[in-house]
Amino acid sequence: MLQKSPIFISRLKNFLIFLIILFSIVYGAMAFFPKSQKINIIFSTTLVSMSCITAIVLLVFSKLIYKIDKKFYTPWFFIGLAYLSFAMGDILSHIFNIPVAGKPFSIIVNLFYIIFYPLFFMGIVNFPFASMSKKQRINLFLELAVILLSMGIILWNLFVKPYIKEGKLSSLITVLIVAAPVCDAALLWFILKLNFKKKSPLLGKSYLFMAFGIFMLLLSDTAFLYIVIIEKEIWSLFAFLGYPLSQMLIILSGVEFIYTLKEKEIIDEPMKRESYSFASIIIAYSSFFTAFIILFLNLKEKEDLSFFIFIPLIVLLGFLRQLSSILENKKLFEDLKKSHRWLEDQVEEKTEELYHSYDETLYILSKALELRDRETQGHTVRLAEITVELSKIFGINGYELENAKRGALLHDIGKMGIPDNILLKPGPLDEDEWKIMKKHPLFAKQLLENVSFLKPSLTIPYYHHERWDGSGYPEGLKGEDIPLQARVFAVLDTWDALTHDRPYRSAWSKNLALEYIVSNSGIKFDPEVVKKFLNFLKENNSYFNY
Repeated sequence: MLQKSPIFISRLKNFLIFLIILFSIVYGAMAFFPKSQKINIIFSTTLVSMSCITAIVLLVFSKLIYKIDKKFYTPWFFIGLAYLSFAMGDILSHIFNIPVAGKPFSIIVNLFYIIFYPLFFMGIVNFPFASMSKKQRINLFLELAVILLSMGIILWNLFVKPYIKEGKLSSLITVLIVAAPVCDAALLWFILKLNFKKKSPLLGKSYLFMAFGIFMLLLSDTAFLYIVIIEKEIWSLFAFLGYPLSQMLIILSGVEFIYTLKEKEIIDEPMKRESYSFASIIIAYSSFFTAFIILFLNLKEKEDLSFFIFIPLIVLLGFLRQLSSILENKKLFEDLKKSHRWLEDQVEEKTEELYHSYDETLYILSKALELRDRETQGHTVRLAEITVELSKIFGINGYELENAKRGALLHDIGKMGIPDNILLKPGPLDEDEWKIMKKHPLFAKQLLENVSFLKPSLTIPYYHHERWDGSGYPEGLKGEDIPLQARVFAVLDTWDALTHDRPYRSAWSKNLALEYIVSNSGIKFDPEVVKKFLNFLKENNSYFNY
């Protein structure tokens, strides 16, 4: 029924939450009643019963989970075994009536409690989300060692050592009792470190309940340690209340886990290098610094050999962990740099592809313009090629050269705004028609200035009719106020126009065209551009016969 009915699982989950709240109220109230043998029996029986129920339920859960998703069976089976070991400790304690405080605690019973931790750890590390790299395992081991040593130092110095000196406690028995809260803290840190909620938001609630369950276990074991040492029953409230609550929360974690597996798709993905929780950092560093401060305050006890062992050991572990973090961060930085370089290469490659696509579109557009104005057929492509070559002589290169080429292709795009009766007129234009024709640079500007890709190429389409002496249009610029690209293009545009046929005249000879350009040097054209153009033609005969 539990496996087949998500509705039932949901109701069971809600019932468990209600039961936890009710139990906390009733059981907490009972803890304040005057102590009697009857109340102690109720407490003891509840502890044993809840431990047995938890072990059985979790083992059943592992079987149900196996039928839903096999990869989650092993972790829950180990967690079930852990609580079975815990239940055995409770049963033996109840059967032999081992006292809660004041007398030596059975080593055998404590061993059952201690076995709980490696089994639970095995369960946690077997979750598929816990897969990690070799460096992550090293970091995890070092941090775990720091946690265990730090918690051991804190509990030993604050709770245990003073009473051992007074002869109240056996060292071996106390070590076993101290081990429980130390392992609880390490287990809680371990769950937070793996940060299940971050890696699988769908299972976040289940792991959150598990973390709260271990936290309650930590409080209970710490309270129990305090009871054993100082023999004050007031702390029994936390012990008696915390253990059953912890177990209920673990059961609730299992129910939530099954419910989520049944209802939602869970993606198995390995733990990433950066996956850690802020809470795990707080636990690790706070325990380390607290332990170090305690050891520092005990400097006067030089006869204590443990002091000379703990100080170097905790410093060594802290140093190794930081060194490991530095190496890991260095590796992360190198990976980030490689990733950044790869992204830059990808962006550059895609940008080039995009620009190439744009340029192909410009060629198509220039061809479309020539189809409308057949007198300029081939004119645009020829100009684009020779513009690139002559621009290089003037030091125009890179991105600026690409813009010059695009500007040459689009130099007459403004003529799209000129009426056909003017643009295609076979004879000379009258004054009014010239006024309209002279507006085509303005039309080009209106077309291109709002296109981010083409705006840098606007120089030639807008300024190529400006003249060196200031007699050109549209702005009447003079001399070097005219952009260099436009000055270069003006010479080339005239050269190509004169040396090719037009409907109203035949092509000029190359020499006659050169004479015209030279005669207008310093008038229409930049003298320096004319000079270098002539040298260019001498060195490149193919262009002279183009």
